[in-house]
Amino acid sequence: MDPKPSARPGQAQQAQQAQQAQQAQQTQQTQQAQQAPQTQQTQQAPQAPQTQQAPQTQQTQRAQQAPRSRARIVAALAVTIALGLASRSGSPLVPAWVARNSGDALWTVAVYCGLAFLRPAAGRTALAATALAVSFAVEASQTLDWAWLVNVRRTLPGRLLLGQGWQTLDLARYAAGAVLAWGLDRRRS
Repeated sequence: MDPKPSARPGQAQQAQQAQQAQQAQQTQQTQQAQQAPQTQQTQQAPQAPQTQQAPQTQQTQRAQQAPRSRARIVAALAVTIALGLASRSGSPLVPAWVARNSGDALWTVAVYCGLAFLRPAAGRTALAATALAVSFAVEASQTLDWAWLVNVRRTLPGRLLLGQGWQTLDLARYAAGAVLAWGLDRRRS
């Protein structure tokens, strides 16, 4: 027998294995090429909305961090003072419960406005807490009977600004005014 025929099956087998390996490599390259765009597309898809949302978030943050307009603060203070004076006017148009309860709450709102005018960039929680502390301090000062302070309270401005006589219920009214001012403030920081 001739040795060549036995070499042929081995060579044919090697050639077939090489061809299979080449096909497997091509299939693998094709699959990788098909997966690469899909991977890039899935990675790019979430990025597009993020870049679109970022400017909106930054604009919202800038609006929240922008200082308050002093002109608006003065207007709010004027309205608050007018409402407070109307509540103390004794007019029959003002219901008795409004006259009894709104003046102290509006006084704290006015303090809030005054503080916001002095510090337009301050956060609303800090302003509300400070306005409430000032209101409580003024109420506590009503327990003092120093002659000069009593004389100041006998005047109309002294009565309106410093009040007369301690009332525990006034503390709740001041707290309601601080919450009201905090809630009405458009600056959300």
